[in-house]
Amino acid sequence: MDFGDVGEIKIDANKGELLYRPRYYEVSNTIKENLERVKTTVETALVKVGANRFAKLPFPEHMHTPIIDILSWILINDKMDISEDFSLIGIDDRDKYNQNINLLESVGLIRKSGDLILPDNNLVEIETKYKTLPEKISNSIAFFFEKGHIFIDSIKQVLGPHLTITGFCYRTALEYGTITPINYNTIERMIVDIYKQEVKKIKLPRYLIQLESVGLIEEKIVSGKVVWYGKEDILRGIQGEEEILQPIRRFNISLKLGSVDELLT
Repeated sequence: MDFGDVGEIKIDANKGELLYRPRYYEVSNTIKENLERVKTTVETALVKVGANRFAKLPFPEHMHTPIIDILSWILINDKMDISEDFSLIGIDDRDKYNQNINLLESVGLIRKSGDLILPDNNLVEIETKYKTLPEKISNSIAFFFEKGHIFIDSIKQVLGPHLTITGFCYRTALEYGTITPINYNTIERMIVDIYKQEVKKIKLPRYLIQLESVGLIEEKIVSGKVVWYGKEDILRGIQGEEEILQPIRRFNISLKLGSVDELLT
């Protein structure tokens, strides 16, 4: 990636003396900020494009988020009474639920009527279209991911390492302009570096298997070694999100898709 100017050095044209140079941490912070901008932007586009596949990840991975609790409650009980149903939970948890209620309301899945939380048109349509509760909750989550991708911080809380891993794979593909195989050790170093938790090394194989099971990444053996890479249809979808990718276009990230065979051969 080309970040352009990340600092300025001034030299006296006549004397050749150094007049000014940026401190190391200033340049370093600028680069880190740009890298984080790229990471967040790619993850936002990825969530929108891969919404249906993310929603099929094993359900227990999502159980810590109020979003799933709220949708599940509404689907089973038809409504939620904030004054009654929130009366026994702590203030912090209550605030979290209220924040997520606002997010779900913003995409038209639920609506408020006084203290009552009711299904809105989009959730009603999903309830009508699908028969089983697992289908209804999965498609409700997928709808939230696709329409609420701008709330990327909240979605990161839901998807956690699954989004981190897939985001890394597709960010690498965008940098190289083609689907790029990534070896296991590289993914392991990335995930431990981000979460600062050695236990994530134990969980990584499960994450990879789950992501492959829903078609977000794929395993392949190249020259006797196992590598992981993204799916071409997902990458094309990300590259097609013109509006989302606009903030990072100036970094010269590739928008053209090459063939995976070019790298694997």
